[in-house]
Amino acid sequence: MILSGDVGGTKTLLGVFEPAASRPRLVTTASYVTNAYHSFTDILDEFDRIAAQHGTIDAVAVGVAGPVIGGVSRLTNISWDISAAEIRTHRGIRHVELLNDLEAIANSVELLTGDEVAVLQPGVSRTDGNGAVIAPHARLDDGLLDLVIVAARSLVRAFVELPFVFMGVIDRLGGVRIQQTDSVTIASAYPLVYHVDGEPIVGTLRISAKARPRALRVRVPVN
Repeated sequence: MILSGDVGGTKTLLGVFEPAASRPRLVTTASYVTNAYHSFTDILDEFDRIAAQHGTIDAVAVGVAGPVIGGVSRLTNISWDISAAEIRTHRGIRHVELLNDLEAIANSVELLTGDEVAVLQPGVSRTDGNGAVIAPHARLDDGLLDLVIVAARSLVRAFVELPFVFMGVIDRLGGVRIQQTDSVTIASAYPLVYHVDGEPIVGTLRISAKARPRALRVRVPVN
C-alpha cells in the first residue's frame, strides 16, 4: 500500500492507495487540522489507526505547501518542519518522497481523466498576430536563451530591414549578433522598457534572466 498526503498550513489530507495499472486506487482518506498537531509524525500516528486496517504501508509520498530542500520542508505558516528522513525513521519505511505541492499536482496531470479536469480559460487561436521571428534559431528544449543583439541604426534603415524580422532571417542583417547563453544581465543608465509575456514593464535599470532547463511541463493534444 501507498500512503500519500497533502500538507498545508490549514489542513492535511492523508490517504491510503493501492497500486494499480493506470494509477493508484484510493482505499481510504482522512482530513486533519494541521496546526492542531506538534509535528507531521503526530498526524501520521493519528492516521495509523485508519491505515492499519488496510494492510502494510510500503511507500510514502507527501506534497507540502513550501519549498523542499534536501528532503526537508518548512511550511510557510506553521512552526514545524517536515523531513523525509524523519518519516523513514518514524515509520520504518524505506521509500519516502517529499515534494512541493505544485510539483505533486503537475506530476498527476497525465493521470487525470476527462471528468476530473475543467477548462478555466479556453485557448483562442489567432491568425492576426504580427508573426515576428526575433530569435529564428531558438528551441524550446535546449535549456538556453537566445540573446539577439542589434546594433544601433537609423530609423530609415530599421524600417527598410523590418521585413527580415517577419521572414525569420534577422541574422542575415549586418550588425545583428545572436548568442546562446543560460543567463544574461542587461544594465542601463536609463529606465528600460521590456516585455514579459507581451506586457510592457517600465522603470528598471537592470534586468537579469536565467534559463531553467526542464522546469516547464507542457501538456498538448496529440494532433
